[in-house]
Amino acid sequence: MRAWLLCLLLPALASAQPAPRRADGVVPTTKSIYAADDPDAALKMQIERLMGVYLVDPPRRHASEKVVVQGDKVQIDVWHPVSRLSDTELKTRAVHWFVLGRTQYAPGVRGVFSELPQIDDVRLVLHEVLRSDGRGRRRGKQGDQVKPYLVLRLDRRSFEKLAVDVIEKCVERGDCSALFDSAFKYAKFDRRYVHRARKRAQ
Repeated sequence: MRAWLLCLLLPALASAQPAPRRADGVVPTTKSIYAADDPDAALKMQIERLMGVYLVDPPRRHASEKVVVQGDKVQIDVWHPVSRLSDTELKTRAVHWFVLGRTQYAPGVRGVFSELPQIDDVRLVLHEVLRSDGRGRRRGKQGDQVKPYLVLRLDRRSFEKLAVDVIEKCVERGDCSALFDSAFKYAKFDRRYVHRARKRAQ
């Protein structure tokens, strides 16, 4: 009797298992890295949610990965190793994360300008953290050096002129190099540093 009942229940239990989620759809349980008395902490956390660029919590999340708010200006600093990614891949990823959001739950800078009327200027900065002991995301005994190598900036006025559908198409193609150089209020890519970092990763 028990064996017969088990045979009936197994298919139902199997079908009740949740479908696996996409890796880029995981929402981290963010722990604040901002001071308890930071008057902008709630705003910074909201911007983090809208951008979706921080996927790990402290201590894996480095202290350099944070949102900085100065009046109506916002800067979002993200540690993204150059590794062996090409210039095109790095530029396309930055455009994707900045405009469309890093995950399927994050609207990106579109959400920032839509939900936060007090923000007029947003900047995304990708950087590497250089450690003399080469411990990756593990903290070493010596101090870390933060090296920015890519910057994208939009103010509200330039965002309103941005063709988001064109951004979506270049992301789908995997090449946003042309738009990186032309579609933003400001764009900077430190090609010399990136090429050195790529050699270092080989």
